[in-house]
Amino acid sequence: MRFAGHESWLVSVGEDPSVDTALCLRDALALPVHTEPDLPALAPPIQPVDPAGLDLDAIVKEWPGWWSEVLRFAGRKYEFGSSRARLELMPIFRTSPSLTRCPNIREALAHANQAIMDWQHEIAMQNDAVRAPIDRLVQQAEQRAGRSATNFELVLTVVRVAGPVWQRLDRQHVLVSEQLINDRLVYQDRLAPLVDELV
Repeated sequence: MRFAGHESWLVSVGEDPSVDTALCLRDALALPVHTEPDLPALAPPIQPVDPAGLDLDAIVKEWPGWWSEVLRFAGRKYEFGSSRARLELMPIFRTSPSLTRCPNIREALAHANQAIMDWQHEIAMQNDAVRAPIDRLVQQAEQRAGRSATNFELVLTVVRVAGPVWQRLDRQHVLVSEQLINDRLVYQDRLAPLVDELV
């Protein structure tokens, strides 16, 4: 996770464990679920997991509400008083309210845990993506506006999927793929107007 910011603004760029874990679960079990926004398969792919013993229909039924909670949680990085409070509310935390409401997904996460951990270990071994110089983009936006930046927070949740993704979920939360970030010019072209709007 990378943070940039000053007194009046804060930007975080990085993966979110809940989003990563949800996508791992989707791909490992080949769940026929829709992610809104539509996201391609993980890159690199995760090892498939035999779903024997799981109620796939029940998992698919729980998915839409749980996925919405995962995305909402990922966009609320700054709303928790402590890291412990954030951990306890994380939609992948075994005793979280989200998984209490979704017992079949909780069981599926436990079932696919080793494959998910192996994928996360593989990702951790890779180099971090090149990040746009956010400070510079904010300074340029301030110059164009003729004033200092207003108070804002921006969360860029990085997803490691096959293909370029830039999906704005709300005013201050964007899903962006690692592939798009690695194309520095395209990334800055997408990020600059958003920073201009928020400044």
